[in-house]
Amino acid sequence: VARKWVRSIAEDPDVCTDNRMMVPVFYDGQKKKYKVWCVMGYATKKVTIFFAEPPKVLSGPCDVDLKLTVLDYLHAVFAEVYAGRVLSREEFRALCDQHKTFSAITRAVEAL
Repeated sequence: VARKWVRSIAEDPDVCTDNRMMVPVFYDGQKKKYKVWCVMGYATKKVTIFFAEPPKVLSGPCDVDLKLTVLDYLHAVFAEVYAGRVLSREEFRALCDQHKTFSAITRAVEAL
C-alpha cells in the first residue's frame, strides 16, 4: 500500500496542497504567548534499510528480500514554538516565503 501511494504521491491532494499553517495549541498566561504548531511543508530524507543480522526462518518457504535498500522518506516539516500572536494561513505562508529556512522561519515566529 505504501509503495503504491509513494508512486502516485504527486496526485495526492493532501500532499500536493500547500499545507503550511500555524495552529494555536494553547495560550500561556504567564508568558503571554501562544504555543503554536508550525507546519512548514514536506521534505524528503534518504533512509537506508538493512538487516544487521539476517532473520532466522523458523518454518515454511520464505521469499524475503534481504538486500540493503535506500528509500526517500517523506516527512512533515514541523516546529512547536511560542509566538506573540497567531498568523492566518496567508500570513504564515508569506512569512515562510520570506524567511525560507526552518531555523529562520522558527526565529521569525518566536519574534512575533
